[in-house]
Amino acid sequence: APEPAAPELAAPEVHAASDAAEPAATADLAYPAVRRVAAWFYALEYMWRYASTVAPAVRKRRVVICDRYVYDLRDSPWPGSRAAVFVQRVVPAPDVLVLPDAPAELIHARKPERTKSEQARQQREFRALLAEQPARCAELVVDTSGETDDPVAPVVAAVVEAAHRPRSAPRA
Repeated sequence: APEPAAPELAAPEVHAASDAAEPAATADLAYPAVRRVAAWFYALEYMWRYASTVAPAVRKRRVVICDRYVYDLRDSPWPGSRAAVFVQRVVPAPDVLVLPDAPAELIHARKPERTKSEQARQQREFRALLAEQPARCAELVVDTSGETDDPVAPVVAAVVEAAHRPRSAPRA
């Protein structure tokens, strides 16, 4: 069964009480206790994977490419959770953040397990994330519709720039 649609996401908020005090719009999600526990499990898993895999490679100045990152927790399994806010503060930002993008209809045709409206909502949220400029060096939207001659070139350029920038250098 498809996941229920999550609310539009704004910037993460820290809630003073507990995860039970999270936005009321998430109250209609099935199995809230399981989702809260899963959010913390995934947050801990992201921290472990960063510490055990990414951080050692970064220390050796190697390029690390992740197909998922801590920002996934903003939407699933418990939208707006304290676990998502926590892990985004603990795990360092990526050097480059890339959004493979295409019209929602095309993405839906390629990956039909989401509705077109759900796919469009998710793409809006990803674009909003990039607008926050969370990466250390660059955020890129890459056209994957097949209409761009070389969608990989800007990604390669951003990765090369990030690899040559000192870790302590501020963002330009």
